[in-house]
Amino acid sequence: MIKKLAKYMNGLWLLALVSAMGMIIEAVCELATPSLANNIYESVSNTTTPEETRTLVIKTGIMMFLLAAVGLCGGLATMKTSAEISQRFVFRLRSDVYKKISAFSFRNIDKFSTASLTTKMTNDITMLQNVVMMSLRILVRGPALLIVSNVTDVDSASAYNRYPYSGCYEIRIFYVPKMQKKVDNVNRVVQENLIGIRVVKAFVREDHKKEKFHKTSDELAAQGAKASGLIVTVMPIMMLLFNIVIVFVYYKGSIDAANYSETGMQVGEISVFASYIMQILMQLMMISMVLLQVARGKACGDRIVEVLDTEIDIVNPENPYIPAKDSVKEKVEFKDVSFKYDTDSNGDNILDNISFTTEPGEIIGIVGGTGCGKSSLVNLISRLYDATQGEVLIDGVNVKDYDLASLRDIIGVVLQKNVFFSGTIEENIRWG
Repeated sequence: MIKKLAKYMNGLWLLALVSAMGMIIEAVCELATPSLANNIYESVSNTTTPEETRTLVIKTGIMMFLLAAVGLCGGLATMKTSAEISQRFVFRLRSDVYKKISAFSFRNIDKFSTASLTTKMTNDITMLQNVVMMSLRILVRGPALLIVSNVTDVDSASAYNRYPYSGCYEIRIFYVPKMQKKVDNVNRVVQENLIGIRVVKAFVREDHKKEKFHKTSDELAAQGAKASGLIVTVMPIMMLLFNIVIVFVYYKGSIDAANYSETGMQVGEISVFASYIMQILMQLMMISMVLLQVARGKACGDRIVEVLDTEIDIVNPENPYIPAKDSVKEKVEFKDVSFKYDTDSNGDNILDNISFTTEPGEIIGIVGGTGCGKSSLVNLISRLYDATQGEVLIDGVNVKDYDLASLRDIIGVVLQKNVFFSGTIEENIRWG
């Protein structure tokens, strides 16, 4: 999944490097501040004159202000570049997914359902966008703070190696794929209700549809509660570890400071070290939360890749036949045609051994009860579906040998149900 989605980052790696450098600059500036504060502690403890202390405080304050300004610039650079990267990434991904769906045959669309494709185009891709943005910010910031803190101050680094620190762990969320399917179900029910609102009201079925919606909504809520139950355990555990480490640092540090002649540990160094520990632990807590989002993003990415990897079953042949419009004689012939929607199943055919011929200028009516296969038969002519067996020919040429655009251009279709697209009446008429 990662390999397939990584291509959408092509040309963005330089921006990603800028984003990482900006976050590293911010981390360096943030971690250098406690070291400067330690200079003030040492100045006071060494009993310097008030004038020298005042001068040192002013100089240190100016340095801290400059570091904060530089860190702010680094943080702003990271925010801008990460936002631009995530926007470009999701634009490319959504464009490819939309192009893929637009090229789907009816059989491909039936496999996923319209509601599921809508969720993938909106909710799932947005989740991937958030994962990319948070990864460029938090997943870079945490390791940067961890590394820089070990080289910023030698004494603090050696002390850091003597004290335990909190580790970050990832909780596998097994409920995410199931939850996304529940979202699909809710979208499907809402879509059905809105599209068929006139039918629902005409047959007074509002209560039935409300009950169906509440059922799917409750299933989504229950699945979300299970997933959230795993997520909410992270923060209390991390806070417990955080407080235990801080208490241990001050306890051990106070003992070392009391034995200054043996350990060489000063009160200022304890404060600096505690600041480093708090910053690192807070970032580890943030990383753990981001990893939970990454787990959900992986489930969404798998669903997107499933769409991108789907093989389109109705495509142009290698050497398509493109008829001239004035040469079309409009002779349609079915030769022993059989058809069923699910070619992998052992179910009965919708159409079975259909054979007939219509000559140019001849009018033929296909009648029958609802669900007998009238629309299915007509869809085979324009190759919205392919026949399971047999051949459908126009002017003696199999429709599978035609160029798809040319084939559908010579066929006029009047649909059973009117569909109005957004825009004016004139724009809708121009569709034909």
